[in-house]
Amino acid sequence: MILPLLVLAATADLQVFSVTPSKTAVMYDETFRVTARVRNAGPDAAPDTVVSIGGNAPGMVLSVEAPAGWTCRGPGSSAVECRTPSFAAGAEAELSVMLTAPQPTPIEYRVGANINGFVVDPSFSNNSLNVDMELLHPQRHSDLAVTVALERNPIPEGGEVRATFDVRNEGPDDAHDVVVAITPIGDSTLGNIFAVTASGAGWNCIPAGENVLCSRPELRAGMSAPILVRGTAPAREARLSIDARVRAEANRDSVNGNNIATPSIAVGSAANWQRMLLPVTTEFLQGGSGAWRTEIAALILADEQPQFAHTLASSLEWPAATRRRPCAGR
Repeated sequence: MILPLLVLAATADLQVFSVTPSKTAVMYDETFRVTARVRNAGPDAAPDTVVSIGGNAPGMVLSVEAPAGWTCRGPGSSAVECRTPSFAAGAEAELSVMLTAPQPTPIEYRVGANINGFVVDPSFSNNSLNVDMELLHPQRHSDLAVTVALERNPIPEGGEVRATFDVRNEGPDDAHDVVVAITPIGDSTLGNIFAVTASGAGWNCIPAGENVLCSRPELRAGMSAPILVRGTAPAREARLSIDARVRAEANRDSVNGNNIATPSIAVGSAANWQRMLLPVTTEFLQGGSGAWRTEIAALILADEQPQFAHTLASSLEWPAATRRRPCAGR
């Protein structure tokens, strides 16, 4: 009679008792190390034991370190697998891998280890251990700039103010969560009574107290997006201005000096003052032979009244280069 051969499997409590990443937060393609410590709590040795280490998103294993008696495969893939023919009862082993971080993903990124063997394991709850990590978005760099063009300046008393603010992303990266804060500034003798509205294709503009906030989810590198700001000037002489400031919440701005545009607007008799002063100033400058008169007058006018200075320069028939020079010198 032939008796069946009964083979009894070994019993071993295989455990992953620690997983330690070298960093808690990483950017895409950043290198970091994950170290896993495993043990065989017995009572028997565990034949054909396998430990796997990796993440739940596709980074890349660059290298692996394991004790003598373990052989590993997997560098060049997203996980590594190390194997030993026998893991003695009571033994511990430390294995580590060098990984590159994956692209940011909508799921929570985890790294961990798992151990199994050709055994009867009394507890599978300690065969795996995972650790959460933060995947950081790479810092974007964008040069955001804003310039302004007034439809007219000066403006009659009670007239409409129309200013177009051109918001541009000079790159190199696309800008995300772009916000332009628009603040009307009334004459100091009247208080802040100058109200405006704003609109523009792709912009969502909403009132925020005396201000208007215009936002858009994205402004691509090399693109511009104008915002038209409208308001009604007071029915009396006044000096107004509109302050526009652009920023992107998710970007680092490489040039901060061009994020603000604040045009000055003359209303009412300020416009009449310019009309009356223009011929007088022109006659004075034409009657003088010294070039210093032209320079000084242009600097004074350009300081407070750039548009008037330009009109004055036109009436004097200065060359274009001469018209620009005094303003640039400021």
